[in-house]
Amino acid sequence: MSRVDAHATTLLDIVYRFTNLYASIRNNTLLDSSAIIQEALALDSELAIWEVQLPNSWRYTTKPSTEHSDIVYKQQVHDYRDVWSARVYNHYRWSRILLNELVLVHLAKLGIFPSKDETEQNNHLQVVSEMATDLCTSVSAQFFCYNPQRARRRRVPAMSGCFLLLFPLAVAGSGIGVPEDLHNWVIQLLGFIGRKMGISQALLMIDFTKKHRETWQKLGHVQPDYFWMQAVDPE
Repeated sequence: MSRVDAHATTLLDIVYRFTNLYASIRNNTLLDSSAIIQEALALDSELAIWEVQLPNSWRYTTKPSTEHSDIVYKQQVHDYRDVWSARVYNHYRWSRILLNELVLVHLAKLGIFPSKDETEQNNHLQVVSEMATDLCTSVSAQFFCYNPQRARRRRVPAMSGCFLLLFPLAVAGSGIGVPEDLHNWVIQLLGFIGRKMGISQALLMIDFTKKHRETWQKLGHVQPDYFWMQAVDPE
């Protein structure tokens, strides 16, 4: 295994363990909110360390966009060394969004919010928003249907970026506490992918993304159950 591949393998192991944690919660084999919080915090810490320890060859830059496009978020774009590393980063981002949401949900179940540990709550909300923003900003680096020539240069199918971005976009757009404009941008992009490009799964995700956001808004930043993910869990 190359050193480059090793970083992706390390991330895969963390995401795998998060998936197992999520499955344990879904099938009610793990019910203790304190234990769930402890495991989620440990996994999130591993993810944060993973990102910090990446070599310079993995780093990306953020720069202003030179074009106005539906796939560019707030006129900012990411520049990655290749498409593969951009997609690896997005696994890191959606995992951190869901882990921090998980912590918020179960802190609330323990009755810690809203009167106690407001700083901790804000820290988790900030991580969710930062990861969602970075995920949306990364879209233009992976969405090649607009530029087939660029797809050929990158040696990737022009449509691949559309399919592989659906789940991360849904997670970002429905994240607890993400700005309204980010949520709306995700809904618009999913609508474009679904209606203009004929990818019906994108339209299905619009409904789930809206429902998830509406639920936590009604309950004050608390989403008690990830019911919407039953239809959009990544394989």
